[in-house]
Amino acid sequence: MIAKFFKPYWPPVAIIIVIFAFLSNLFFPKLSLFVIPDYGRSDSWSLSTADSFYYAQELKKNNLPIWNPHIGNGYPTFAEGQTGELFPLNVVFFRLFPFALAYDLTLAFTLIIAALGTYFFCRSLKLARLASMFASLIFSLGGFFVFHLQHHALIETASLLPWVFWAAHEFTKSKKIMHLLAVSLFSGLQLLAGFPQLAFYTQFSLFVYLILAMFFGKAYKLTLILAVILAIILGYLLAAIQLIPTYEFLSVSTRVANPGEVLTQFPYTFKNLLQFLNPYILGSPKEGTYPLWQPGKWGIFWENSAYVGILPLILGFGAIIGNVFKAKKNKEIFCLSALLFFATLLALGEQSPIYVIFTIPPFSLFRVPSRFLLPASFALVTLSAIYLNRIKKPIALGLIALSLIDIFIILKNYNPALEAGKLLDYPDSSQFLSSNNAANVYTVGNVNKWNENFVKNGWGDMDKFYFFKNYLDQNSNLIFNIDQFAAYESLQTKRMAFIKSQVAGKVKFENGTYIISDNAIKLLSSSNVSHIISPFEVKATGIQKVFNASKNGNSVNIYKISNTPGIVFLSNNYANAETTQDISQAITGKDFDPINAPVIERGIKSEFAKSTNSNFQIISRSDTSLLINIDAQSNKILTFNQSFYPGWQAYIDGKKVPIFPANINSMAISIPGGSHFIEFYYLPKSLYLGSIVSLISLLTIGFLLLKARSVKLNIAL
Repeated sequence: MIAKFFKPYWPPVAIIIVIFAFLSNLFFPKLSLFVIPDYGRSDSWSLSTADSFYYAQELKKNNLPIWNPHIGNGYPTFAEGQTGELFPLNVVFFRLFPFALAYDLTLAFTLIIAALGTYFFCRSLKLARLASMFASLIFSLGGFFVFHLQHHALIETASLLPWVFWAAHEFTKSKKIMHLLAVSLFSGLQLLAGFPQLAFYTQFSLFVYLILAMFFGKAYKLTLILAVILAIILGYLLAAIQLIPTYEFLSVSTRVANPGEVLTQFPYTFKNLLQFLNPYILGSPKEGTYPLWQPGKWGIFWENSAYVGILPLILGFGAIIGNVFKAKKNKEIFCLSALLFFATLLALGEQSPIYVIFTIPPFSLFRVPSRFLLPASFALVTLSAIYLNRIKKPIALGLIALSLIDIFIILKNYNPALEAGKLLDYPDSSQFLSSNNAANVYTVGNVNKWNENFVKNGWGDMDKFYFFKNYLDQNSNLIFNIDQFAAYESLQTKRMAFIKSQVAGKVKFENGTYIISDNAIKLLSSSNVSHIISPFEVKATGIQKVFNASKNGNSVNIYKISNTPGIVFLSNNYANAETTQDISQAITGKDFDPINAPVIERGIKSEFAKSTNSNFQIISRSDTSLLINIDAQSNKILTFNQSFYPGWQAYIDGKKVPIFPANINSMAISIPGGSHFIEFYYLPKSLYLGSIVSLISLLTIGFLLLKARSVKLNIAL
């Protein structure tokens, strides 16, 4: 009786046990975090871990961080999306548990979600529990997920692909509204997870799968597919709270400037297909043997490998070949085979004969087309499970065991795990900067040292990473409570990209020393940068070395900039600029004085005295607001050192006033003489509009689930 009761539940239990065993080095012998070195920095550390850390700290204060003032002179962190701030898994774990444990649990449960979705999809195809469990473990522990464990939002989004397929497949069988609404929910959750590219790739792959099924089998009707499309649209409306702010960000970002160039930066070649046989056949970043990334010529390892094991590969192609020679074709094998072929073809990007599709929005918005390896690997493992389902149980068990042994041996120890306690300890540089009331910091030259230590020579000595924390590179500074001039380049505004390029263009590396021009120092100073951090010596006018530390051949030097105006400063004059050329000329000219005469765009209709007394007091400041009392004897320009971005509003004595772009990426307002109360607020209309749309959509789904979940649609065509 007991055995009969537990029989349906043993596969999910086994799945959970195997996944935690695979990730055991995160929990034993000490709680650890994955730190995977990339080119120039670590996505896992500087993006996923850092952003999640800041999010977790704010969440524990009952705040939802929509604006992050600590990176990039202010950054729309919610609109960027990759933190997945409204994704339920993140909300629960980061709110309830200590950070390191919460982060590791989100990784484990992401793989579990992917595995269970694959399991139930295979069961929906009427595969046995054993074959379904096989597919679930191979997919969730395969190369696509394991090599992307550094990309938190990406794998959370990817984990829901099987659930979208499951819900759609169940709907095609049952015609029940309940399953159609499940398509909406899982599609919406994918978008909330923070990686819209994979959400779109999932939906496109599902559409291809359903179209193929419609032509192959009578059970799939055109109206049924249209119903699924409408359900996906409802999913978009459900995620509007995230999508509308993200769209607003895209409209002012560099991503829309040249999508073709972005798309082809990370190529996937026919040669990379060999990595289905062995992920390290072309070399391994861990050993320093994989060819270096060359934009437009050679891609990145973790984007180009979706290894699932030799046996699943053989079984999958066994299913395809066997179906070719059958008189009566298996519909599911045909559709999955076509999906595997089509997704792999799309993964080839510019080398694909159907490359033209990537010139069409929204394909043209997303870089790295090789991420189509996600639906390709899903189709492959499902095909392998279909073939395994025909094999006698004792042999099938042996094949499953061999496949898991292969996965564990090849993939388990790829990602280095470092002790969480040591990782989260404040480095010497951050302690020094905190004790000296540092404002923003600017890091230069650390990429060179990083590549020298971790790219050229592999990851043999990861203990060096603890010292590299001292560079406080974007966005790792968030972990140590230091503000950084730059923000991680996943998505950036045109203004932020422009000012970074202007600074970088005026920095030279000669004979082991960074030489920073006077104008670059002025730009940094006007952006409230008080200190420069570098592993090399730095020379510039108006800076002084104030800190040095060395270990194992690596050094960190900190330099103080003599003139830093603060988060807010007042000016008696300004330089007018109407075009990009005007701005470039203004900030490169000898008379460039961004503090006393900031470069203002769009024109201020006021007259200013040459020099008058004034004083101000900051009453309060939060991430999304600034309140100031000011007493000025004449008209002034007040510059607020936060990024010029849609959603910021300014008020003088309760009256809304226009905000002007200042010094490329800051905000400025014109203040009349006298005593005034100044207010700045970040109140993005995009977020409020998105909230209303999402709430209405959620209520609609809830109502339909309560009232019509068992109702079947009458599909006429």
